[in-house]
Amino acid sequence: MRHQKITIPLLLLICVVLSGFSYASGSRESVEGVERYRYPIDVNSEDWFSYSVLEKSEMLRISQEVLDGMSDLQLIYAIADYPYFIDAYIYGFDKEGLSVFAEYCSAFNEFISRDTFMESLASYGKAVAEVYASDQDNVLNFCRAYFVLDLMTFYNLSHEPMRDTPITVYTPNGTPVQASIKVETHSPDDELNYHWWRDFSIQGTYAVDYIAGGTCIYNCHAYAWSYPSPSCPYWIENPANYMSDGSYDLAYSGLTNVVVNSYGVGIGDKVFYPNTLLDQRHSAILAENANSTTPLGSLKVISKWGNNGLYKHAITCVPSGCQSAVVSIWQEP
Repeated sequence: MRHQKITIPLLLLICVVLSGFSYASGSRESVEGVERYRYPIDVNSEDWFSYSVLEKSEMLRISQEVLDGMSDLQLIYAIADYPYFIDAYIYGFDKEGLSVFAEYCSAFNEFISRDTFMESLASYGKAVAEVYASDQDNVLNFCRAYFVLDLMTFYNLSHEPMRDTPITVYTPNGTPVQASIKVETHSPDDELNYHWWRDFSIQGTYAVDYIAGGTCIYNCHAYAWSYPSPSCPYWIENPANYMSDGSYDLAYSGLTNVVVNSYGVGIGDKVFYPNTLLDQRHSAILAENANSTTPLGSLKVISKWGNNGLYKHAITCVPSGCQSAVVSIWQEP
């Protein structure tokens, strides 16, 4: 993809964010000369979209022998340079979500296993972010700067928690479902920029079509099962009741190259991705009808990606954490 030059407002935004970190840290000059791990493929590679997400995830794993020889500073760079770094936000930027991210990002898994990782992140993080932010011709590096700062914020426990108001919504058959109303914790002045960089990163990393911008207010389950609109006002953690109370019938289970037109699968049907790492991993809505030639895995769906945007994409074009799922499709009776 072609990287755009960062605009003055965005540069000012990252400068303001950087100025808010007062941890004792090394200088930018002290971290610039470190030898950085080079991944065998990245989003600028001509063949990036020639491989599946699973294939690329395997290619991006770093051997334990190499990890053992890397310093903490080198690992911080390897985490930020990881082509799928945006997945940390898709899984949920919390303890549980980052544990899923660690399953796929070898550098992150190694880094957080070391006793020195919090000290090193506090010492080097701001300087590393400044290195990325200084590259004004590469928007993805601006995004990486934000990512490193968010890791510092999370592990130093200064992250402002989301303010939730519990509510109850109902399945078509009247079964209650627990939901919550969330409030964006960033000011209106920087909310657009806060989500913009993550949406930009996802569109450069995955073969998705942008529909609506990122927000913390609603998630994939609320959009797919209850309120299919970018104006969805709440968040649902567990959509299981929609599938267990007869509101929707299982039409098909199992993925990939099967052609499923005979099952009547089509627009508006619900797509559910269970997962062994986290329950209720992902939900989507089919955006096209099955036919006699299109494999199920190639059909387009619409889904919300964590706190990030709303996208149209192929069923199989989802983050690594969803790839091992046995996808199921659900229809109204």
